[in-house]
Amino acid sequence: MAFSVITNQLKNKNKDFFDSHSSDILNELNALKLEKLYAGVEVIDLSMINPDIEPPRFLIDKLMESALHSDRHRYAVSRGIRKLREAFAYKYRKVFSVDLDPEKNICTTMGSKEGVLNTLAVLNKSGARALVGAPTYSAYTASLELCGIPVDFFHISSDERVMLEEIDRLSRENNYSILLLNFPNNPTGVVVSYDFYCKLHSLAIERDFFIINDFVYGEMNFENSASKSLLTVSPSFSNCLEFYSLSKSYSVPGWRVAAACGNKDVISALGRLQSKIDYGIFLPLQDAASAALVSDENLTASITNMYNRRCRVVVSGLRKLGWHIVMPKAGASVWAEVPAILGSDGDALAWQLLNSFNIMVLPGSVFGADYKSYVRFALVASEDRLQKVLDYLSLLRSSKDLEEPLYANL
Repeated sequence: MAFSVITNQLKNKNKDFFDSHSSDILNELNALKLEKLYAGVEVIDLSMINPDIEPPRFLIDKLMESALHSDRHRYAVSRGIRKLREAFAYKYRKVFSVDLDPEKNICTTMGSKEGVLNTLAVLNKSGARALVGAPTYSAYTASLELCGIPVDFFHISSDERVMLEEIDRLSRENNYSILLLNFPNNPTGVVVSYDFYCKLHSLAIERDFFIINDFVYGEMNFENSASKSLLTVSPSFSNCLEFYSLSKSYSVPGWRVAAACGNKDVISALGRLQSKIDYGIFLPLQDAASAALVSDENLTASITNMYNRRCRVVVSGLRKLGWHIVMPKAGASVWAEVPAILGSDGDALAWQLLNSFNIMVLPGSVFGADYKSYVRFALVASEDRLQKVLDYLSLLRSSKDLEEPLYANL
């Protein structure tokens, strides 16, 4: 059968999925960005949290050292070599006060995206339904769609009581089997407490749903050394799983080194699934990640401090321009509502910034239709370049042409 025929059959089978991702604002922005880059125009790209900060030299040295050994270029192990799983266990014990068994409670994954998708596939069963926080990272909705799992949303809030009440109400009205969390949260920077997780876990036991937390920003807390782990609330890890990733905290997103940690039954099923579809992460990357996780040196502190400084530059600058912003408590981005003077339209502002000033930010609509008045600034540029972005926003604010539609070209 011709490949084009197979492709068309897949598109027809998954029509809603393909249609919903074919003509959004992000595709238009990416097309314009590429047009500019091909023309040799420099673009300040703050749309994706793709770290510009160099990884610790220690990691690079360990990677190069391992890569010099010819036997490290063979197939790896899909669930991760024992040394790496032990290193993740060490990290969780030292930083998050959680005891994990490297054999039973840890399975490495090629980044948290793949890990979440495969875990959803493992948990998927007849009648499965998921509850996810909004604004929602688009990878979660895409993974749920690919698994054919219907989804509802609760609202991310800095008020834990409000979130708990909404989750309680929705889980009473619907038979959820999965609650997918992302704390510290992208894009809002919201952090939750141990008490929040305790109450949530009790609810999960009562209503029989499974909790997944994407903990990629766990060590990137601007107020404390680390955020609370979901796994602290249940020594047996009943009904819960968490993903830890080196991507942002160690500034190595291209390495795709992460781990699913928690419930032994789900970990076992995840390992079996991965053994059928991949051979694991490149061995030198596993060796270097292992060394990083057990290093006596705090390799994540300087990276987190740099994001914190950048965050303060952007938040302070936007507030001076009349933007109302809550300071993020963790992460690598700033979530901001577009002020009325700029049209209260994130799509329009994103287009105007890229079209007129060669600056790309992420429209809030990417995180859900209810967030069209927001934009997200990824903190992946130097403070000087971020200040340049603020200068252009100031120029835009003071422009006398604001009456003209900013989004006329779309």
